[in-house]
Amino acid sequence: LFGFTIASLYLLSDVSPEILFAAFPVSGVAFFMVDLLAVHFIGRRESYNSRFYLIPASDGLKSKCLSVPYTQEGLNGALVELSSFLDECGIGPAVGVSVNLCCEELMLSVVQNNADKGEGYFFDVFVLNDEDEVKITVKDAGSPFNPVRVYRKTAAEALASGEDMDLSLRLLNTMCKELTYNYMYGQNTIYMSFRKNQVS
Repeated sequence: LFGFTIASLYLLSDVSPEILFAAFPVSGVAFFMVDLLAVHFIGRRESYNSRFYLIPASDGLKSKCLSVPYTQEGLNGALVELSSFLDECGIGPAVGVSVNLCCEELMLSVVQNNADKGEGYFFDVFVLNDEDEVKITVKDAGSPFNPVRVYRKTAAEALASGEDMDLSLRLLNTMCKELTYNYMYGQNTIYMSFRKNQVS
């Protein structure tokens, strides 16, 4: 807006110095038009965003945002809400079971990894029902926690050698092929994506 104001002042001073006051409303209108066009094109490209605010849509059947307490009761309630949302979206049983199971194992690990937090603390789970995929984002401001694992031993070999089999994260890494992790500014961000056309 500041740039538009300077440009308007410059142009109007050349045309007619008497109407310099018009630079402010002119720059405001110009800024609004450019902003409206940019939002329009970005909104068309990313259809799951609100057309005017460019924030993820929350129309009840497109996306779901859950704030989950670091407690077993809060976890159970969030899983019920997630299951209901997937049913309302008409997600098939093969994908629905994978999403539910992976979310349960991941959220349980997050809760167990932050057992000291308890009541009054929450982490966020965002679910997006896209055209071809179900996308999950888990944001947690607790201890650094990377669920992405590469296992050099099978669960049986780990058990035989007395190591921790880490079954929940083994299951997560096996069932979710598109699992990524990022830690920035004290926040864990975990992304999962499940294709709707996957075969059980």
